[in-house]
Amino acid sequence: MIKGNIIQIGSFILMIFTLTTCRFKESSLEEQQSIASARTVNYNETCEWGTEEAIKDFKAGKLMLFRYGLEVEDASPYWEALEKDYRIYVKSREGCVVLPSFTCYNDYMIAKIKEKYGAQFLENFSKKFN
Repeated sequence: MIKGNIIQIGSFILMIFTLTTCRFKESSLEEQQSIASARTVNYNETCEWGTEEAIKDFKAGKLMLFRYGLEVEDASPYWEALEKDYRIYVKSREGCVVLPSFTCYNDYMIAKIKEKYGAQFLENFSKKFN
């Protein structure tokens, strides 16, 4: 159990280091810290929490989406292009369990993304990677 916690903490520190040193070369330090902070979430399972979290991030000027699965976020050109080209960031959730909070978060953010980029933006964008 202790070994697992140490590995999780080490992975988290490595992720934060990678995010702040590699991913945001063109961003200001303040923006880097803001995005890294928004990616770090104490998850809750309720839809209300997800919507509140999305509203908070949106009011802070961040467009973000939860991503699920076992693949690390850096491995996906889709997510990299969303960040680089449109400043839509990802909150990764390792594992395939989709909680209501993540669904409600994404529902709110997808509506805001569609308001900004158009109703078919995400569908058209994803076709580039199929």
